[in-house]
Amino acid sequence: MMDTNFESWFKTCFVPQSFELSGSHHRLLMYDGHNSHLTYDTVKCAMDNDITILCLPPNTSHALQPLDVGVFKTVKSTYARVCEEYFKSSRRVKAISKEQFPKVFKKVWDQLDEALPKAGFKAAGLLPFNPHAVDDQIILGAKAVRSGTPPPGSPTRAGRRPRNKRSVGRPRSSPRRGPRNNVKLLRQAICSVLDKSPAEGLSAKPRKITRVQCKAGEVLTTPEVAKRLLDEKITRENKKPTKKSKVSTSAQV
Repeated sequence: MMDTNFESWFKTCFVPQSFELSGSHHRLLMYDGHNSHLTYDTVKCAMDNDITILCLPPNTSHALQPLDVGVFKTVKSTYARVCEEYFKSSRRVKAISKEQFPKVFKKVWDQLDEALPKAGFKAAGLLPFNPHAVDDQIILGAKAVRSGTPPPGSPTRAGRRPRNKRSVGRPRSSPRRGPRNNVKLLRQAICSVLDKSPAEGLSAKPRKITRVQCKAGEVLTTPEVAKRLLDEKITRENKKPTKKSKVSTSAQV
């Protein structure tokens, strides 16, 4: 059901509306690797309409998704304030039902500023394009964690010893693939799309997964990915029980 909903949004909303804004220019769509975000029909439609889909690396949505950067925090605080006022005015109501939610959220929506998503795109370095916009949030933060020192601007207590003495100054037994490498791959992927160079898969290491869209940092609108998704779609359809098998099973019971 979630796959179908995303396909419907992509075909009926994103494709026509982005075409009105960009015209014949190439378009780039970026999102995380949730299973519902990609199907064969979505990739085929994107390739037919000159749209490149790029999957974000894991653990980077706090810095790279515009809604996480510039919208959600304000929405949550506004919603909490509106709910508090709603409960004060309606003393008998202790919970917001599904029927009441649209009325309550409309008050939140009316208080939001259209500058919030624009600021989110700017802070994430997407529009205007800035490959170094998230360095302080991802690259420097990851470096500080590995070295045992806090990032710039973080609160510290002078003279306090670290809790885990054994982990300070000793190299890890096996290096981890941190956010720094993920951001490097993402930057290469975005630059390759903007430079109109051939899109290539950018997954650092092959992982044992069944859904191809979970490979973060990969350009998904390629013939290879489309073929894998088509094979996956055929496999799922073959596993679905037919009407005859359902009838025979019920008859046996």
